Amino acid sequence: MTVINYGPGGGTSGAKTLKINAAASTTVSDDFNRANSNPLSGNWTTVPGANNLQLLNDAVSTTADNQYGTSAADAYWNANTFSSDQGAQATLLTTETGVYSGPIVRASSSTLTYYALNSNTTNNMYVLYKVLNGVETPIQVVYQTPQIGDVIKIVAIGNTINGYVNGVLIATQIDSDITGGSPGIECSQVNAATPTLDKWSGWSVVGAGTQPS
Repeated sequence: MTVINYGPGGGTSGAKTLKINAAASTTVSDDFNRANSNPLSGNWTTVPGANNLQLLNDAVSTTADNQYGTSAADAYWNANTFSSDQGAQATLLTTETGVYSGPIVRASSSTLTYYALNSNTTNNMYVLYKVLNGVETPIQVVYQTPQIGDVIKIVAIGNTINGYVNGVLIATQIDSDITGGSPGIECSQVNAATPTLDKWSGWSVVGAGTQPS
C-alpha cells in the first residue's frame, strides 16, 4: 500500500497525521432495501449543487452516465442532527472501471461542501478529499485496489479526517476547512445502471473508546 500525503493547500509539505479513537452515538442507517426511486427516497436530501442519487436494485447509484468529479451525485441524511464530530460508512458493490464512490461527512445543507473517502477503480486507489464551495481538493491518496465488499468509512473528529477500509486505518490528515454538517453518501461513476453502494450508516462521535467497525 502506497500513501501520498497532501499538506495545507494540497502540497505534500506540512502534512500531519493524528490517530483518534472514539465511541459512536446517534447512529442511523439505510440498507436501501425498497422500491427503486429516482431521486433517492427516504431521509435523504441532495447536497446543493450536486446531482441526484437514485435507488436502484436495493442499492445506490448516479442518475445518469458520466457523472463524476464536481458533477458527482451526493446526498446527506436529513432526519437527524449530528455533532461536528461524525462518521459514515458504506459497502462497495462494484469494481468496474470509472467508479469513484463512498461515504461523505460534514455535508452542507446550503453549498456543495463535504469531506469524502472514495474508491477510484480506474487508478486502483482510494482518495480522501474535500469539496469546498464546489472546489474539489485531494487530501491524501492511497494506492490500494478497491474490492467488491469493501466497507469504506470516513470519520471527522475536530480537525482530524480519518479514512478506513474494512476497519483498517488507511488515511489520516489534518484539515480545518469544514467544521459541521451531516453524514451522507456519494456516487460518481461512468455507468449509472450499475448499483454501486449499499449498507450505509452515519453517526455522531462522542467520548473516548473504540472506533466503530
